[in-house]
Amino acid sequence: MREYLISEGVPKSRIFGGEGVEIFSEAKNTVALIERRFPDCKAFEIVSSDWYFLPGWKIWSHAASESGLEIETIEVFDTGASKREHTICSAASWFGYPSSSV
Repeated sequence: MREYLISEGVPKSRIFGGEGVEIFSEAKNTVALIERRFPDCKAFEIVSSDWYFLPGWKIWSHAASESGLEIETIEVFDTGASKREHTICSAASWFGYPSSSV
């Protein structure tokens, strides 16, 4: 993802990943990092897999609003678990197995 964003013209200094072991700490730590690195920031964008935002949107929104920040999500489709599931089902079909048996 980092390489893609750079190829689209996003400065390297504006691209970083949050630290944490799950959505709660990742959101909290990233918002704190944004506040330290960009004290005049009023809004930020988070880029991640679409499935990540199913549980994550409310958590990220809450963490941002506690700091008075606006947040926008950019969802990337066909990544991670959803891509793996599609690949497994496609492979099963290719080898003659019904996808329901996978």
